[in-house]
Amino acid sequence: MKLWGIFFEPEDWVGFREVRSFSFSDRVESVFPTSFPFYGAVRTALMRRGKDFDPGDSERAGTIRMFGPFIFENTSDGKKICFPIPKNVYKVGDEYKTMPVLETEEGFLPWKPELDADSKIEEDFIELRELERMRKGESFKAVSLKHAEFVARETRVGIALETDKKRARERMIYSISYYRFRNGGFVMLTDDERTAELISEIEGVFLGFRSRWVNVEIEEIKTDVFDPLEKENVAVYLVTPAVFSGGGVPSSRTLVGRKILTTVGVRKLPVSGWDLQKKMPKKIYHAVSPGAVYYLGDKANENEHEESELRDFGFGRYVFMEWKKLREG
Repeated sequence: MKLWGIFFEPEDWVGFREVRSFSFSDRVESVFPTSFPFYGAVRTALMRRGKDFDPGDSERAGTIRMFGPFIFENTSDGKKICFPIPKNVYKVGDEYKTMPVLETEEGFLPWKPELDADSKIEEDFIELRELERMRKGESFKAVSLKHAEFVARETRVGIALETDKKRARERMIYSISYYRFRNGGFVMLTDDERTAELISEIEGVFLGFRSRWVNVEIEEIKTDVFDPLEKENVAVYLVTPAVFSGGGVPSSRTLVGRKILTTVGVRKLPVSGWDLQKKMPKKIYHAVSPGAVYYLGDKANENEHEESELRDFGFGRYVFMEWKKLREG
């Protein structure tokens, strides 16, 4: 599969505020963004250039096809892209492992066989080449956003102003957190040639709250990480949020034509955006958060459309990985 990385490198800080109103003395956290701000920024930049494309709307992506966002670091070896780590990864000492499955009479259960395994690891990302190594069953490493040197979360204090007046609104002091990349930024991926062609003509966009300027660069990515695995026991892990008909799983309890045996890390994630025109939150989707892992069994049917109900805006993208049995039940 041909794949391009669309790299958004902020010149300064960039933030994505929570979808809620806030008042004086409030603290607003800058959340890890969804794909919506990036779609909005790219659409606006293309329209300013007078490009002929379908811009879609708040419910439909139109011509642009991207998925993400992820983060990247500029290194002497090139750009290193980091994905959310699968929730079935755990750590024993300095070694990272994926949970095998214990088969019992009642069903299948992900299990950590080592008694000294960390119950919760700090690492929340895995770099692309390490993800490739994990899929091959080789040793791999993970990345902690908290300890990464190329990105940090900082806090600013702000003062709200009176509308159309250059004076502070009484008692409206607030604090807000944001991201500062020292040598990197956010990255969206696309496998759509038309999207790559359009975005290759953009030099930068305004992104996040306060519309910060962000340089844009596009490069072709060489990887097989999104290809299917020719293995008997496969699992899929979400790299972007997914909206399923049954909540945490599809109501058919199948994914990519296979029965779901068990899951790890299935958590609800409210996904929405801010409607600048109406000055109110957009429709809220209750999605499954990235990193959720679904262990799959024998082939159940050929219907591959029982996946995310929302496929536009890059929802429901996943990576295949192998799973192993701990022992027979």
